[in-house]
Amino acid sequence: MGKKELSALRRDGEKLKRNLEGIRDMQKLPDVLIIIDTTREAIAVAEARRLNIPTIAIVDTNANPELSTIPSPGMTTPSAPSASSCKSWSMQS
Repeated sequence: MGKKELSALRRDGEKLKRNLEGIRDMQKLPDVLIIIDTTREAIAVAEARRLNIPTIAIVDTNANPELSTIPSPGMTTPSAPSASSCKSWSMQS
């Protein structure tokens, strides 16, 4: 293997570790999963359904509201309102 391939593999490994490290240490399943865009996060929705984890999802007009346990109508484009909604949800718990 060349230096570039090793570097790319190392970089990918570090990225996976950084993004998934918290999941590895989880002791139990989450009580609820909050999803901003069900279309973009289809894998997360499928996993939550498979594991019977309730989902709260912001559902745009192009998404199926039946995929989430509690659909919430709204725009899923990247914007400040989405971020502020999540921030207010996390502060309430």
